[in-house]
Parts: sequence; C-alpha cells; structure tokens
Amino acid sequence: MTFFYDESRFGYLEQIAQHYPHLATQTSVWVVTNTRDEAAHQKIHQVFNGVELHIVVPSHLGHPLLLPWFHRDIFAELYRTRPEVSHFLYVEDDLEVTPENVRYWLEAREVLRPFSLIPSFLRVEEGPDGHLYSSDVYRSAHIGNLPRLIDSEGYWVNLRYPYQASYLMDQELMAEFLQSPTQSPDSGTWPIREKATQGLIYSNVPKGCFSRAFIRVGADGGIPGAARIHHLPNNYAMKKGNKYGGLRVGELVRTQGIRIPTPVQELNKLVSLRIPKRRRFMVHHLD
Repeated sequence: MTFFYDESRFGYLEQIAQHYPHLATQTSVWVVTNTRDEAAHQKIHQVFNGVELHIVVPSHLGHPLLLPWFHRDIFAELYRTRPEVSHFLYVEDDLEVTPENVRYWLEAREVLRPFSLIPSFLRVEEGPDGHLYSSDVYRSAHIGNLPRLIDSEGYWVNLRYPYQASYLMDQELMAEFLQSPTQSPDSGTWPIREKATQGLIYSNVPKGCFSRAFIRVGADGGIPGAARIHHLPNNYAMKKGNKYGGLRVGELVRTQGIRIPTPVQELNKLVSLRIPKRRRFMVHHLD
C-alpha cells in the first residue's frame, strides 16, 4: 500500500485495515510512506492489527509521484526470497478490498486463466442520491461492442476503461510481471502515478481485446458486489457535472436494446474522411 502521509486520511486506513486479517490465512502488509517521523509510524501501526506490518520509507525517490512505484521492488524481493507468499495485492490508501473481493478474484482466475486473461474489479463510489457510480468508466457500452466470454449466467467482459487503482497477482502472474516491460515507468500511456497500478493488463494482450482485464457481468448487465471495490472518498460521484463518477453501476453494460456498432459510434471523432476499421472482438462461449 502507498500512503502519502496525511492524518485526515486515517479514517480510510482504519476502514481498509479491518479487512486485512481476513483476506488470507496469513496477511503481511507493507506500507510505503513518505514520512520518517516515528510518531507517525506508531499511528500507522495502531491501525493495522492482526497482520505482519512493515513500514517502508524510500530514501531516493527523485520525485514524489514515484512513491507508488516503490512497492514493485518489495514484490520482487518477496517473490525471490519468500516462496510461501502466494498472492501479491497492491492498493492505494483509500480503496476498500474485502475478503469477498479476494474470493471473487480467485474463482475468476481459474475461469480466465486458459485465455490468458486477468480478473478485474470496478471502483465504485456512493453518490449523494445513495446510488453507486463508477469511479472510472464514464461511457455506457452495449455488450455486443465488448470482448466477452459467455456462460449460462452472464458474461466475463473486457471494459474499455479498466483502471482500478490496484492489482492482484498470484505467483504465476508475478513471475510474468517481473520480466515484463510494464515494470518500467516508461511503459504505457497513463499518467505516471496511475501507471504504477496497471500491472499486466496491457502486456501480451490477446487478439480481439482492449486489455487482459475482464470483469464479471450478469445477464442483466449488473456488476456483482464481489467485483466492486469501494473508493472511499466518493469524491468523483459527489462532484456534480464531473466527467467521472457520473455513470451508475447498473448502466455500464447494456445487454438489451439496439446495438450500434462501435465504428458508427465513433464517427464523430473523425478528423479526416477515413472510416474507422471494424474491430473483431474476442467472443467465446464457455458452456
């Protein structure tokens, strides 16, 4: 976890930390922070009960925005020296990951593994009306315009906007990650801080997919609770007129109604007379 030290954010830490002893049979937590103050470290220790806690302060960052990148050195060292560590979870300090989320990921991993795909989550926020909104997906899409796996209960769907401010990997994925170009801050097009959370989703992307990140979607287009992680500040959804945080969770994926092919939808983006090429999306039936 990356924690830019700010005492006003301890409420988020307390809400997050209550789940950590229950995420696995044994949980170890590394908090990467920017303060060397011992009193501050003691306050962090008081929050995390029931877990093995380590506080790390990088000595040579070069720029504050690189603080989220330091966790990768920790993961690399753990992978090499502690083979008993089965999974590696990176989160920001205001993202609530629950045991239910972990169980969802473990089950989804077995479904998606044969296709070289990775389970993903949806960051959600509670709006002033009490409804849940997506923190990052701001445009609804028809299921026919998305790469997908299909089974009797719904879909596994590749959303166009996969940012989730976190990633979870098992040992197999971590081994791939440590050899991947995405280890470099120069890899990818996201801003530098956000790129620290992208993991492997843009590495070795299968043909017909936007990324390797696939999320569970019900037959009605709903995102199950186990696939949602709460962005505790709710700052996007609470800001009226914001580009992000304005799309209800139940409206992200449309499974009914008329499907307009993606190239037609994107005609208004043309800067020349060139017609966009129709994409062939990955579609597999699992049953």
